[in-house]
Amino acid sequence: MRVLQHEIDTQARKKILLSFPKNWEHRELTGRDYGIDLLVEVFNKTLPTGQMILIQLKGTEKNFQDQLYFDIPVNTLKYSYFFQHPVFLMVCPINDINNQVYYLWLQEYIDVVLDFEKPKWRDNKKTVRLFFPKENIVQNRIDHLEFVAEHPKRLKEFCKLARICSELEYLLDEFDSLDFLCPIDTEEEIKQIISKSEKILDKIKLEIDEIYTLNSLRKLFPEIEDQVLTQTNDLILKLKVEVDIEKRYNLKEYFWNGNIVKPLLSILKNYNDVRRSRVLWEYDRTHNF
Repeated sequence: MRVLQHEIDTQARKKILLSFPKNWEHRELTGRDYGIDLLVEVFNKTLPTGQMILIQLKGTEKNFQDQLYFDIPVNTLKYSYFFQHPVFLMVCPINDINNQVYYLWLQEYIDVVLDFEKPKWRDNKKTVRLFFPKENIVQNRIDHLEFVAEHPKRLKEFCKLARICSELEYLLDEFDSLDFLCPIDTEEEIKQIISKSEKILDKIKLEIDEIYTLNSLRKLFPEIEDQVLTQTNDLILKLKVEVDIEKRYNLKEYFWNGNIVKPLLSILKNYNDVRRSRVLWEYDRTHNF
């Protein structure tokens, strides 16, 4: 015997699929249901991107716009947190004449909301109540879904950026160890120092060039292109041709303390800080879930 909720969810599934762009590819998941109903791959026009979102779908006959909350099993919520790919709870009010579908990025909601407001939610016996931001309507925010789908790629690029920053710090210390300001007696000693520094600068340039491959981060932070990459390449050229030792030292100091390395470290720190995301949610209602 088919229960009413199964019929509601079947109708909701059809409406949810129609709310996605036509070029997105969806796959039904078979086997035992642990809380994931659909896997959706985001396409760039006709080109696959490898970016996936996982969906737990729910249908309801209620006027969801008036309540904007849904009770979800604790085990389903715990299960969603295991994934690197974003997992969305999508709720479709099947009687809504506008066919609006509401969504919530579960992993981010857990980090920013539940773990702060209900820190013992994992001890609940059955369900947890989740509240949806009113603007989280699938049809109106396809760009946000595409952005979230890139999350695993961004995580990988953040790790690469962290390695680059660490290597830059090491190279700058090595650059500093050349003792530019110590008394130098001969022209040959000057040439040796300049030669060593140029080798270090070549290594720095290789690290900076790696940043050009971080396409998702450069799209997210355009200042990387304008303020970091352009300035760094100009600075390296100046360092290579500058023969005055003290000026070379001052240029090196600018590299570290100015607008090059520290902005990269700031990006790493701020964007991946859950506490910062929580503050934005508490005071500005700015969210990414």
